[in-house]
Amino acid sequence: SMGYQDQDGILKNSNLKRYSGKLNINQKALNGKLNVDYNLTASRTENLRPAISSVISDMITLNPTIPAYTNGQPTALPTNSLNPLRRNQIYKDLATNNRILASISPSLQLAKGLVYKLNFGVDYSATNRDIQYKPFPSVVNEGNISNGALDAIFDPNTNQLVENTLSYNWSLKSHNLTFLAGHSYQDLRDESRTYSFQGFVNNNVEPRYQDQTSTVIFPTAASVGAVRNELQSYFGRLNYAFANKYLLTATFRADGSSKFGAANRYAVFPSAAVAWKVIEEDFMKDIPFVSNLKVRTSFGITGNSEITAYQS
Repeated sequence: SMGYQDQDGILKNSNLKRYSGKLNINQKALNGKLNVDYNLTASRTENLRPAISSVISDMITLNPTIPAYTNGQPTALPTNSLNPLRRNQIYKDLATNNRILASISPSLQLAKGLVYKLNFGVDYSATNRDIQYKPFPSVVNEGNISNGALDAIFDPNTNQLVENTLSYNWSLKSHNLTFLAGHSYQDLRDESRTYSFQGFVNNNVEPRYQDQTSTVIFPTAASVGAVRNELQSYFGRLNYAFANKYLLTATFRADGSSKFGAANRYAVFPSAAVAWKVIEEDFMKDIPFVSNLKVRTSFGITGNSEITAYQS
């Protein structure tokens, strides 16, 4: 499937365009014992934004008796302020995001009731954002406007996931047993690079397409950062049912996060639950106004790794 979206905002220079495509494929082999799923989603988003705060402030403070245009051009204001129409002409904030989500998930029946499954997925996203002012020397109280300015921002990030599971289903008369064991590994990487430039030639060429050399008066500023987080888990689950009335569930997880120190990186989270499906009992069949009745109790330990990276 494919999609396209083009949406304008309320203010001028406000627009969102999105192109997207999705592909799903399933293949079977070995008499249905091998099953492979492929999923691919790609999108491109172009987000154009105005200088919202500045434009609205310009409009509120502008003398309403001053014409918007003079000789076909936005009227120059004598108070060293900026006509909001002119600001729209010299300002541009464009963010372009390219994102790909891909996964492959093969499963193989090793024996009756025994299935191995692999899931490998990647989520890659890269955003390039340029925030710029073309030089406009007529306004001297805003340095980034009179000399021109450009903030170039690059934000790539990657999320990779690998899961291996082994499941077993067994049934005999009134007994039903399902067991699952698995391992997962997730690797997340976020990067950010911002470069700020000032002092561009007033030649009607957008600053992002000009050469700019750092000087004492207009030094180039750079801000760079990167974060990597890893999460590894071992898990298991057991489900048992007798006569579809009496249910038992037991789970076990051992999670390790790179956010924690080496001496305290892993934690164990067990849980258990029992249930009684009262509605399945014979004495409930003569009570028509009760459609479902189940009693359940459970106990478990939970945790999370939602702390800032590199703090432990």
